[in-house]
Order: sequence, then C-alpha cells, then structure tokens
Amino acid sequence: MTMRPEQLFADELEVRDYDAPDTGDSQDQLRVHWVECMRGKEQVLSDIELGTKVMTIVDLATRSLWDGRAYRFDPHSLKAHSI
Repeated sequence: MTMRPEQLFADELEVRDYDAPDTGDSQDQLRVHWVECMRGKEQVLSDIELGTKVMTIVDLATRSLWDGRAYRFDPHSLKAHSI
C-alpha cells in the first residue's frame, strides 16, 4: 500500500510504501481479540489512547470534508486549527 500526502503537505511529507499482509477482516479479528482479552485479563491491542488518536483523525477528516479546509491538531493545547 502506498500512502501519499495531500497536496497541502506534499513539501513536508514523503510518499511511503507499507507492506502489510492480507489477514482477512481486521475488524472481526480485533473484536475477537478484545473478547479474548476480557476473558484472559490481557492488554488489548487497541487501547484508549489509540482510540482517541484515531477518533481525532476521523473528526478532523470529517471537518475537512464538510468545510473544504485542512486542519492541524496541536497536541499540547489539544485543539484543532484550520490552515
């Protein structure tokens, strides 16, 4: 899989290739793992910090789509700013 930055960030970021094997439906695998972790009291792969980061990205992408603007997130102030 190739990840390309949006035009706005093309000068700052490089194109990256990721090699990831096809393991089927990853969402189903994560759900099964989550249930197994609850039963075995193990640490899950997707903890609350990862979930928060993912939802921040999804929120900013949705805002960008609706508003037609790019957003930047400041992790220190925990605020998003349009660019």
